[in-house]
Amino acid sequence: MDVSAPIIVSADPLLLGDLHRLCAAAGVVPEVVHGPEQALHHWAGAPVILVGADSAAVVAASSPPPAAPGARAGSRAGAGRAVP
Repeated sequence: MDVSAPIIVSADPLLLGDLHRLCAAAGVVPEVVHGPEQALHHWAGAPVILVGADSAAVVAASSPPPAAPGARAGSRAGAGRAVP
């Protein structure tokens, strides 16, 4: 895994397609993982971690470490809480 790559935690094919297109437009290749264990292994070094609604509860329950200083988190309406 490239530690400088954005991490996407999701198994939602529509979301993954959209995020792959956005990453391609930005000139980066994301690392897609399907569970918090893989994401947490590289959490501190990732420049951004995108968590799909399908994985948000399990990632939040895994108690991820705090985000790096200056990091931002957000959620869309109805998606639950954002992981800081």
